[in-house]
Amino acid sequence: MTDADGNEHEYPTAYGTACIGWNETLPPFCGAGDGKPFDDQPDFCNKPWCFINEKKCFKKDTQPSSYFPGTGLTYSYSQCNAEDTFTGYDPDAEEEEAPATTEEESTDSTGSGAVSMVFTTAAMAITTALMI
Repeated sequence: MTDADGNEHEYPTAYGTACIGWNETLPPFCGAGDGKPFDDQPDFCNKPWCFINEKKCFKKDTQPSSYFPGTGLTYSYSQCNAEDTFTGYDPDAEEEEAPATTEEESTDSTGSGAVSMVFTTAAMAITTALMI
């Protein structure tokens, strides 16, 4: 993926193949690529999504990939029972400050996408090794 500044970012081979929060720690918006999420990352970073074949399964929120333009890849959040807050995201727009929450109200979901991504990638490697 090449961002708006021309920086190239590598994503996992299995990127987008299952309903997990793929972007949770990935650049350019959610992390620096070091496996740690940004503290002030956008809302969509932890939300599950997947690439979808809209010819076989149409979802009203299916969008063409802006990360991989011209590839024919389309993604969906509703396929994964999540709200699409990525489409139309403008990193240069001033974000409204979120209301403060009490410790009991906050939930820390950091780790779900990253852990799932590791397991998915490992499962694909094992399956490939077994098939050889």
